Amino acid sequence: TEKTNVFAHSYYVAISRIRRKCLGGFVYYWGEKQEKTHTMFSLILEGKYRTPAIEVLKYYWTGEQIENRAPMIHSLHIENVSDQYNANLRKSKQYPLLLSVTDEDSDSLRFKIELYEEGLNQNIIGGDYERRPKLIYSEWYQRNEEIRLHTPASSGGFRLFVYVYDEHQNVATSNMPFYVLPLL
Repeated sequence: TEKTNVFAHSYYVAISRIRRKCLGGFVYYWGEKQEKTHTMFSLILEGKYRTPAIEVLKYYWTGEQIENRAPMIHSLHIENVSDQYNANLRKSKQYPLLLSVTDEDSDSLRFKIELYEEGLNQNIIGGDYERRPKLIYSEWYQRNEEIRLHTPASSGGFRLFVYVYDEHQNVATSNMPFYVLPLL
């Protein structure tokens, strides 16, 4: 959802304001790409699910909205964790997730969470090939189920991904890094 706002702002600042002097814009990578995370630069996930960024591109390129809009994730928080940007969690514990989601078309939504080891490719330069980090687990949820993060038994850096799918091959994503500390 933040990526959608960045796309819209970037297009406005770099192209839309100088339309008479600019021939247009293009997407340098159309698909799914692992670069720090597998969702950061990806417009299409798993080869078929459209992210909200595609809606922004279509609107700016054609002036038309996509017929069925993607869900939007407005916030993702771990319940009872005061510092969401520097979360230090306990091993082998369950934490309820607080997720604020909307869908303009009132579609039926499904939720998936994935937990990965945090990818720490320090010697990678932007654009270089990166392997996706190790997947710890993946779980599906329905709209009214309580979504829980299950922390691993090992300590280290991890990244939680949340995906919200509608029935029209649209997806919204959010992710959050955290640490599992050995002493907690």
